[in-house]
Amino acid sequence: MAVETLVERTDVQRDGSSRREPIAGAGPRTLVYIHIPKCAGSTVRNLMVRNFGQRLERFYTDRRGEFLPDDEMLALVSAMRPDKLALSGHDLRPLPSDVAARHGIDYFTFLRDPLKRAISLYHYERKITRKKMPDHISQAPFEEYLRERPKYDRAISNWQVHNLSEAGIYEAAREALESFLVVGLVEAFDESLILLREAVHWRRLRIGYRKANVSEQKVVSLDTLPPPVRRALEELNEEDLRLHAYARRRLRRELREVRRLRGKLALLRWRNKLPLGL
Repeated sequence: MAVETLVERTDVQRDGSSRREPIAGAGPRTLVYIHIPKCAGSTVRNLMVRNFGQRLERFYTDRRGEFLPDDEMLALVSAMRPDKLALSGHDLRPLPSDVAARHGIDYFTFLRDPLKRAISLYHYERKITRKKMPDHISQAPFEEYLRERPKYDRAISNWQVHNLSEAGIYEAAREALESFLVVGLVEAFDESLILLREAVHWRRLRIGYRKANVSEQKVVSLDTLPPPVRRALEELNEEDLRLHAYARRRLRRELREVRRLRGKLALLRWRNKLPLGL
């Protein structure tokens, strides 16, 4: 698929969005997607591939939660330029905001209700281990999974905070997010994509999408969890719940600044019904 060229002038689009010329002397910019697992990441990654094609660097390894150190992150971005414009990957943590700004790095990510995210991970692990690893803890009832899974790693316990800050606490993760271009929410996916398109003013993004990697067989639902199980899940994710609440407040505030939001949403959803989306 052909890669669109960088925008070189200010131009008002038919949907009311604007394209702005990059600031002279600002240097190269790299858009970095912090892909937190089970936060609609496959859908967002596909969108990145569609927009950047060969100019997207994909960092997906078997590091399994071993996050890339800051110096290696800077080296990766430096090695990408000038051929690559964007980076997407697991096991990436944001650099300190002043460092990212000096190196022309723009971050965005998507968060998700941590309770729903944990349930989604349970279903995903059940799916991929059913045949080859029948004794995996995900094949057990959810209550047992909830007790045993945290003994291995933090995958269902404040993982979003952990993914965004080495300290693994709400305050540090929120501080990291404050410098992000966009902090999207899975629960407001379309609205978040519109914010992303308007924030990335140096490149016109096409935000049509098709959902990817959706769990089909679901044996657990948040609405039907017994109260004790739900409380246990909430206790495992107290920091993530605070972070998700911050992201909701931020999203509501930023959406109030979007001109003709309802029309843009309607257009996106109509175009998503077409074979190729936007």
